[in-house]
Amino acid sequence: AYNCLIHFYKSLEIYAQAYQRKGCPLDNVVFTIDGTKQVFCRPGHGLQNAAYCGHHHQHCLGYQFIELPTGINVVFGPFNGYEHDSTSVKMIRLEEKLTDKLDFSSVGGVAYKVFLDSGYALGNTFITPYSRRRRLTPQERRFNREMSAMRQPSEWGIGRVKSLFSFLEFKRNLRVLQMPLGAMFLVAVHLKNIHSCLYGSQTADYFGLSTFSLMEYLGLLA
Repeated sequence: AYNCLIHFYKSLEIYAQAYQRKGCPLDNVVFTIDGTKQVFCRPGHGLQNAAYCGHHHQHCLGYQFIELPTGINVVFGPFNGYEHDSTSVKMIRLEEKLTDKLDFSSVGGVAYKVFLDSGYALGNTFITPYSRRRRLTPQERRFNREMSAMRQPSEWGIGRVKSLFSFLEFKRNLRVLQMPLGAMFLVAVHLKNIHSCLYGSQTADYFGLSTFSLMEYLGLLA
């Protein structure tokens, strides 16, 4: 999966430049991360608590969704429905693993950044909006507003998966103990990436980048 994220150092420069062209106020951002839920019908056998998300008031599985500016997605999961997004990325040490691939400051290079929403914890590589728990300055409010626009492609990628494979949204037909729901979602993301390679991507068009060819994408998975 990490080879899909970072296949050449040059690609990181291209990603950062794409964000800069769109008016990103933060230097060296290369992609965004967002969480999504896969809702299913109420499970039995004592799984209600593990699967129940109090925020959405639904039984579900959670996923962490990376959106590259080329329209290619990498997903991590599934996680228990009750897990918060911030907890999910900590469980798999996602920031540490990405920092190894993105931070070249130790050799005099650039430390690239990832932008996430306020549901995540601020880190060295993970950058989040200014907290609204205090009174923000006009500059901080402007930063939050401009960075919010940079996160829109994450919603497009998640939405595209669910529109191409709409059966993933049919809650009544999804039974976690009878179907491999996690594998179904992961395969759907993979097939969505193939679809983007063949037919283009809204995210790639937005950033003015070309999506991988099919052979490039499948080669990266090898």
